[in-house]
Amino acid sequence: MRSPTSDHGSSGPPTVPPGLAANLRGYRARLRTTQLVGAVAVVVAVALAGLLAVFVLDRFVDTHAGVRALLLAGAVATALVVVPRVLRRWVLGTRTLPAVARVVAQRDAATGDRLLGVLELCADGVEYRRSPELVRAAVAQGERDLAERDLTHALPPSRHRAALAAAAGLMVTVGVAAAVWPGALGNALARFVAPLGGVERFTFTRLADLAHEWHVPVQEAYSVRVALEDGSDRAPERATLRLASGAVRASRDESGSYAFQLPPLGADEDAFLVVGDVRETVRVLPRERPDVRAARATVALPAYLGIDGELDRDVRGGALEVVEGASVAPTLELTRPLHSADARLEDGATPLAVRVDGARVAFDPLVVDGDRFGVRVTWRDTLGLTGRAPFGLEVRPTPDAPPTCAQSGLESRTVLLQSGVLRFDVLASDDFGVREVGLVWFEVNDRGEVEMAPSGRKVLGTGAPDASNVERIATLAPEVDGLAPGRYRLHAWALDALPGRAPELSLASDLVVMTEDEHMEWVTGGLARWMERVREARDTELELLAENRGLQSLPGAQLATPEARRRIEDQARAERANRARIDALVARGDELLAEAARNESFGSNALDDWAEANRSLASITERSDSVAELLSKAARTAADESSAQPPGTSPNGESSDPERFDRESEPSDDVAASGAPPSGSSSKPKEEPLTVGEDRSPAGAGGNAPSEEADEGIPPLPVIQDGESRVAENELPDAPADAGAEDGEASPRQAAGSLSLADTTLGAAAPGPADESSELLGPQTPERERAARTREEIALAIAEQERLLAAFEEIAGELETVLASLENSTFVKRLKAASRAQTDSARALDGSVAVGFGSAPATKRPEVKATIETVSGVGQAERPRLENLHSDLDAYVERLRSRASSDFSRFQRVVEEWDDVRPVRLAEVVALEAEGGRPAWARQSADLLGDTLDRWAEELVGPG
Repeated sequence: MRSPTSDHGSSGPPTVPPGLAANLRGYRARLRTTQLVGAVAVVVAVALAGLLAVFVLDRFVDTHAGVRALLLAGAVATALVVVPRVLRRWVLGTRTLPAVARVVAQRDAATGDRLLGVLELCADGVEYRRSPELVRAAVAQGERDLAERDLTHALPPSRHRAALAAAAGLMVTVGVAAAVWPGALGNALARFVAPLGGVERFTFTRLADLAHEWHVPVQEAYSVRVALEDGSDRAPERATLRLASGAVRASRDESGSYAFQLPPLGADEDAFLVVGDVRETVRVLPRERPDVRAARATVALPAYLGIDGELDRDVRGGALEVVEGASVAPTLELTRPLHSADARLEDGATPLAVRVDGARVAFDPLVVDGDRFGVRVTWRDTLGLTGRAPFGLEVRPTPDAPPTCAQSGLESRTVLLQSGVLRFDVLASDDFGVREVGLVWFEVNDRGEVEMAPSGRKVLGTGAPDASNVERIATLAPEVDGLAPGRYRLHAWALDALPGRAPELSLASDLVVMTEDEHMEWVTGGLARWMERVREARDTELELLAENRGLQSLPGAQLATPEARRRIEDQARAERANRARIDALVARGDELLAEAARNESFGSNALDDWAEANRSLASITERSDSVAELLSKAARTAADESSAQPPGTSPNGESSDPERFDRESEPSDDVAASGAPPSGSSSKPKEEPLTVGEDRSPAGAGGNAPSEEADEGIPPLPVIQDGESRVAENELPDAPADAGAEDGEASPRQAAGSLSLADTTLGAAAPGPADESSELLGPQTPERERAARTREEIALAIAEQERLLAAFEEIAGELETVLASLENSTFVKRLKAASRAQTDSARALDGSVAVGFGSAPATKRPEVKATIETVSGVGQAERPRLENLHSDLDAYVERLRSRASSDFSRFQRVVEEWDDVRPVRLAEVVALEAEGGRPAWARQSADLLGDTLDRWAEELVGPG
């Protein structure tokens, strides 16, 4: 280094001494280094602090992107502020030595000023020209003093060491974190560097597929499961879910999951989930569970039914019955689109193929065999909710049911003329379709046994594959359909489409096909039984009349008692019951008449008489109603329910029977004959009768007041009376049993208003202070008035009842005449039929007798043998018929005897001859001789029996 004095010969100012310049440059380098290092340390420390802040915060919460952005912005701002400032001030600001000297002067003014003075002398040419030596000397002196001086103390204050320490500490911390938790630190660095980059927060506890929206059933406790991810660094024992209603905690189970039992929720809310270092906010959304809106099944029927198309069935009830051999394809419609569905048989192990299309679940067709099976369907919707309960469908195979068949309009037992026609309805139904309907009948033998093989069959019509109900009108004509006279068991039948199935029969109806003679006998027997019931109804009416007369004869005090009222009410009810019995008889008579009208053997005159008598029988029910009404009115009067009403009137004052009681002032002849009073009452005052005699009774003449039963409009007859007073009641002698009147009442003769000898009567006992009951013994009390009115109404009922019985007797006589005529005709026809049977047998034997003159070898010929067997069968069949005819004749003769009928003698002769001839034995002889190979003898016996029976029939017809 050269000395500044070496430049004294030059013309310019001296240069800056090298030592001094080097010292200043070294000071500047240290200055820049410390300031730059401090700035960089600050920037690094701020950045590391931000990184660590994100790292630490992420351990507790999911650091918001805004917070991370602020931390990153702070680090960047620090770098942008601190580094340029240091560069500007300590790098760019210290480019020249004078600038460095001024920096030194800030900390060491003396040193800094001398350095600035030396540097100015070296730069000031003017001063140098003025005094070069002085300048050189000053510069040299400055070099000697300052070139080797340590200027470190003049460095400006700097926190680079603290910054370096902080940065170093942070770096160590970061390094440790990187070594221990590299994943967490790396995640924090990524989230710090890119706060808006959507980098997920790293957690030591990792959850598998955590959804941030939880759909739960509304208002229903629900379990939500949160699962740990496989390989999670930490698996906390407990987890917490904070809801608005409180915290819900769950423990880790063996599968590494947490099951939170959520309470019933009704509104959306946010929940905070804490699992280890996981801090997540989830949205809990209560929603209705997906439910079945509609459930239907498409049923394809078996081919043999012949029904095109498919059936659509609603199966929301969970059960479906289908015929065996069909196929079923269920379909479910739900309330929300589905994510998945699972269908299995009820055993839970057999899956079924299903298709999910939005909210619809469709099955592949299931073939229905003979076994019952169930289907169980579960589903999950797009929100993750399952159904409240699985949908179950039970498929029950049912066999193709046989058709049902019934007969309408046909009684359980029907009698049909051989020449008649029977019409009724046949109703058939089937679960799918009736193919054919008809009739079938089986013959019933004499022992009441039904033959196994049908004796006839008739097709009524055909149906269709889908005709589940078929109705046909059935007609059965014995002459056309081949039904001989006899008993049959009749069925309707129906057939469906099931291959190999026999027709299904209806309930049986007994059908009796009769000839005209048999039918006439049957109807006549029914008429006789009907007549017995008519007589029973008449006898019942006679019993009721006797009871009514007994009620009328009761004394007034007894007639006003509740017991008498109950007896009267019972009589009214019994009268109505007998009226119902007569109505039933009239209806039965009409049925018998209709049955008889079908048979031409009945004479038109007998039927007309019978019909007229039945109409007369129907007309007397009106009289029975009148009797019942009058008795009911008498019961009400006895109960004091209409005491203010005149007898024979309704509560509104009108006559109870305007057709019979409109002539109030003139009683009918029948009423007068029966001794009953008239039904009407007049509003004009009654004329008092002339009274002759003396009445000393306490009641005075009031005890013999004119009876209310006297005829109105007829002046009352004079009354002859002789009344004596009575002693106290406890001293009265017993009244005679035949007094016939109550105390204070007129005698029966005087009550009727007739003129008779005077009777001495006893009046009521004089009232005394010690006898409070003496007030009830007055001559005219409300009880007596009520009893009088009750008796009057009973009398009216009796009169009407007597007219009813008179009409009954007249009708009975007419019916007896009709019945006798019909019974006579019946016996004639039965004898004629038996005669024809024997005559036909004799004619059949003519050929047998002619062949070989009845010799024994001839009887072995087939044709002769067949004839003999036929005749023998006829004889065996006629025996019970003849026995029945004999017993019926005996019974009929006894009835004729009791009636004193003019026909008795004719029938008696026939019965006596019957006992002598013994037709039953003769019929047996015909059969035995025919079977014994003696056709000639059999023919002779048959002729004799036939002629005898025919003669008896002619005798029963009578003369004319």
